[in-house]
Amino acid sequence: MTLSKTTTCVILLLLATIISMSPLIDALFSVKANRLSLIALLAILFIRNAWEKIKPDTLLLLFLIMLLTTISASYWQENRVILLPIYFIASILVVSALTNDDIKIFVEILTWIMLVVLIGAVLGMFYALFGGVSIFSFPNEDGRINQLYLTTLTNSQYLNFIRPSGIFDEPGALSFVTCFLAALRHAFGFNKRITWALLLLGLVTLSLAHIIYVILHALEEFRRVKKRKSIFVAVMITFFLYSIVNFIPPIQDLYVSLLQARLQIEEGQLTGDNRTVLLLNAASYINLNTFLFGLDSDCAIGVANCTDKGYEQYGENPLTLLVHWGGLVSFPFYLALVYLAMIAVRHRSFVILAVFLLLFQRPNTMSYGYSMLIVLTIYVLAHQRRYKALGKPPLSLRLSSVSSLG
Repeated sequence: MTLSKTTTCVILLLLATIISMSPLIDALFSVKANRLSLIALLAILFIRNAWEKIKPDTLLLLFLIMLLTTISASYWQENRVILLPIYFIASILVVSALTNDDIKIFVEILTWIMLVVLIGAVLGMFYALFGGVSIFSFPNEDGRINQLYLTTLTNSQYLNFIRPSGIFDEPGALSFVTCFLAALRHAFGFNKRITWALLLLGLVTLSLAHIIYVILHALEEFRRVKKRKSIFVAVMITFFLYSIVNFIPPIQDLYVSLLQARLQIEEGQLTGDNRTVLLLNAASYINLNTFLFGLDSDCAIGVANCTDKGYEQYGENPLTLLVHWGGLVSFPFYLALVYLAMIAVRHRSFVILAVFLLLFQRPNTMSYGYSMLIVLTIYVLAHQRRYKALGKPPLSLRLSSVSSLG
């Protein structure tokens, strides 16, 4: 049976994003996740004849990225620096080559996959809460231990309470993917109930960034409906969450214990959440050389761990890539932030602002898996009026594409 080009591209997009982002790939298989992601992107470029669709302004941007990276590589006398933006460059090329149906069907299928992952995260959380033990464990790429609790992974545990991470390496990653998917669904005008199911299930991660995204997404939705209905919905959601947290003892214990574990206060300073410390560490390393070229070429390309070389931890925050790679290499990340800020103002969109804030505190623009999801989301948000006008793909196309998966 021959797969259609759209179906093949959707499968490859899944491989290039959420599948390659899962630490299970490196733990269970011999293939490296970053190679899997890159191969999937290159295959899409071949299938969609990307070289026939590249626009001059896209070529100019890619040339600028490679020029700046080459200058940095020359400074460090390290050719491998040139490869650092490869996932971002491949993602831009892929997005420029994808059809509207490729993107929309990808978002629809990703929605159902993430619903299953999030429901599994909730089940796994209650499994641990009621005494369930880890089925097996393995180290993440960064060395932190990840554990499987029945239907979810986690690397964050406090007594019997876990912050689920689904199929990803940490709870924040599960929240990140969920929020970006919600933004994509919003841009397409897809079913809001399903979008809100994703967002509410994602609260299980107890990610503060997730809560901020949910609030901004709600503001975007509420301003588009009648005022009375907005107030009623907001009151009902607030009352529902308040009732769950306050009148169901296990959930109340979970909420209080995990929140206290994340935001412990000692002598007036936050010790459970160290993002402020990481930001200050990053700021302390910035000088002219670091601003342009980064802190250390060995840790920048992964030859050595930065902390092993005596540097204080400085990620994840808006200055992380500036310190890690320098402004020449990390140019795509800051360009993405500026572009998101511009289109947020142009569209007067709280959702785009929320995506900006997510990327601001989690600078994964250049990371495999994340890069494709980020570039695709920014592109769709920038053209959301056109995508909403197109509507969903023809039913026959959607059914034939999905059925051919079997």
